[in-house]
Amino acid sequence: ASGRGMVLGNPHFPWEGSERFYQAHITVPGKLDVSGGSLLGVPGVLIGYTRNLAWSHTVSTARRFTIFELKMVPGAPASYLVDGQAKELRRSKVTVMARTAGGGLEPRTRTLYSAGDRPVLTSILGLPVFPWTPERAYVMGDANATNFRLLNHFFATNQAQSVRELDAIERRYQGIPWVNTIAADSRGDAYYADIGSMPGVSNEKIARCSSALGVALDGLQRLQVLDGSQSSCDWTTGRGAVEPGTLGPDEQPSLTRRDYVANMNDSYWLTNPRQPLEGFSRVIGDERAQRSLRTRMGITLAEDRLAGKDGRAGTKFTVANLADLEFDNRQKAAELWKDELVAFCRATPTVPSSSGPVDATAACDVLARWSGRNDLDAGGAPLFRRFATRALAAPVPLVPNPVSPYDVPFSLSDPVNTPRGLNTGSPMVQMALGDAINDLKGAGIPLDAGLRGFQYELRGNERVPIHGGPGDTGSFNVITAPWDARRGFPDVVHGSSYVQVVETGGKCPDARTILTYSQSSDPTSPYFADQTRMYARKQWIDLPFCRSEIEADRALRTTLLGTADVRALSKVRTARRGRTRTVTFRLARPAPVSLSSVRRGKVVRRVSRKRLAAGTHRLRVVAPRGTTLRLSAKPFGERRVTLRRR
Repeated sequence: ASGRGMVLGNPHFPWEGSERFYQAHITVPGKLDVSGGSLLGVPGVLIGYTRNLAWSHTVSTARRFTIFELKMVPGAPASYLVDGQAKELRRSKVTVMARTAGGGLEPRTRTLYSAGDRPVLTSILGLPVFPWTPERAYVMGDANATNFRLLNHFFATNQAQSVRELDAIERRYQGIPWVNTIAADSRGDAYYADIGSMPGVSNEKIARCSSALGVALDGLQRLQVLDGSQSSCDWTTGRGAVEPGTLGPDEQPSLTRRDYVANMNDSYWLTNPRQPLEGFSRVIGDERAQRSLRTRMGITLAEDRLAGKDGRAGTKFTVANLADLEFDNRQKAAELWKDELVAFCRATPTVPSSSGPVDATAACDVLARWSGRNDLDAGGAPLFRRFATRALAAPVPLVPNPVSPYDVPFSLSDPVNTPRGLNTGSPMVQMALGDAINDLKGAGIPLDAGLRGFQYELRGNERVPIHGGPGDTGSFNVITAPWDARRGFPDVVHGSSYVQVVETGGKCPDARTILTYSQSSDPTSPYFADQTRMYARKQWIDLPFCRSEIEADRALRTTLLGTADVRALSKVRTARRGRTRTVTFRLARPAPVSLSSVRRGKVVRRVSRKRLAAGTHRLRVVAPRGTTLRLSAKPFGERRVTLRRR
């Protein structure tokens, strides 16, 4: 509504293990001021915001590798042909210490083979689809094999203040290894890009160079297998590409608009349906094809807001209504199917199931009353989820002409609203309802139950109820909790993680954040479950960014960390007498020292000493209640103590 850019970012990541996000605010005065989420071991913010720029990422559909099919020299299974010339596979012996059956360790050696820097492989995702035979072998070319530019990219992004700067960073480094970028700035520009390290393979090359296996895998999984016996089928270096053999930035999709851009893990094509992005290599993604239910839900949410059709006042986005949109828990499958499903079971009260006919009368009444949302107390949410999960699983991609659960097929002229309708004449759809009813009965879950009590995350002995639902059914707020036939959805494994709603610019950025699984994985920490409980209540943290906001927080506590130089200032103690504060401290070495009282970012009083010797010292300053005392020993560091009102 202000005209400044806003970003809703919600990466879907594991809730356990090393890929958990943590929140951080990093400030280097005059150099860096950035807040957001990052992963363990990464020395910077991966998703977050500066004063005038906010950004997020989604997993890209781009293939960052291709497979090359080698033709072997007859009678020499470790030699291959390129343009009729024989070449030897490179052999590399690797020895590791491995555990024996008795629990000890022993060295084990394997010989690994590669064509240049491209390793031989025989399987992918555990599937043995690339056998090494006397006639052929397969190697993988990885566009990220030497990509360490991602650190340059994120360090520069952590300092950027505009979409224009961010676009220049994307093009300069092409360092993003596997994600799209969504961003907005205080000028009101919204930005999307899938620019990074990608194989230099055009659609013409895919058509000319794909092997028979490559044609099949391209159709099934958009996985390219190219003819490795022809040098003309190798990767081509695009114009402006940083890395040889990769696409240039102008060959990769990007878009800047003034209304909105969005990505929900589909390709770049419908970043904004008013301006489809087309003409790019299939290595990056598909075009003019059916979008996921979640992509369609995200676009619907944006379009409904701009049209004033979402039940809220006006037609603009604000921080408040954008945050509400994230936890509205709308899901596209319900909006497409609920009414037709209710009409079907009203007309057909007995439906088939895998174990025989089922009375659907009570289930039909529940679905008719259900709000269509994945809220904790929305009775009918588990029932519909089991139905939709089963109905959507019915089509089998490898079976010719599978029966679709939709009544109206995908239309290129209406890609956001098709396919739609429920194919109630399909036996698979009918059986999906019967089996869903049996699923809940078998788990002891009432048909009219909501998610509370049946979708939860354990924090110690506490069951924290979790709202949201699976992306496959079109839930915008994704929570992945596998079905347990005895308990429901008792363990969240993946989904909404570090969530941010940020309005850039102004006096200070306006940010609401939540880390769904909480900051700490230590059960003894007070931060082990605090934000998880907040998430359950649909609450947000109104996160301060500017120094004045941080210093005005009465709960402020400062811990001094750093090098030995920083620890030159220690043993800080304060005493009060009226309006005067006396601060006692110890210097490990001579230094200039200042003591200030600060209120709302402004210095009220300051006492300075040009040079104090090493040892214990005492300074006094007038400091009314509610002010922050700032003690600084330049250049060794700073200590702050907040004096709170009683």
